[in-house]
Amino acid sequence: MRAFAVSLVPLALAACQQPAASPEAEDTPASVSPTQASPPPAATPIASPTTASAIPQQFRGIWDYAQGNCNPASDLRLDIGAVSIEFYESLGTVTGVTVESPNSILVELAMEGEGERWERRTRFALSDDGTTLTPSDIGDAPPAAPMPRKRCER
Repeated sequence: MRAFAVSLVPLALAACQQPAASPEAEDTPASVSPTQASPPPAATPIASPTTASAIPQQFRGIWDYAQGNCNPASDLRLDIGAVSIEFYESLGTVTGVTVESPNSILVELAMEGEGERWERRTRFALSDDGTTLTPSDIGDAPPAAPMPRKRCER
């Protein structure tokens, strides 16, 4: 009887174990809804601002107030170069350029004029046709009204 009981132990243990999954069962998903089976849609990449060592070409040139006559003596005239901007009685040396889009840049300037020095951040927005430039100083309190400029001949 003892031999009979000992031979039943392996059978009892086998009965308690879970059956091994067949290879076919592993390949078939349980119940997956169509939304779970498909991967999430790829996000549209958003262009992030980039830095540049100089002001992009399309922003360079001589600009005067939209209703001005491009006279060299105009106090609203801007002469934008690759690494400097000449304002009326002051000069800004470019210390940083952030290209926000093909038509928008943020320029950081080390300014000097009339015996003083200061820092200035200006955003330049260019019209789609490239004929109008609208500067706006960042950090003004309250912000100054935008003064669009037109491109002048050199």
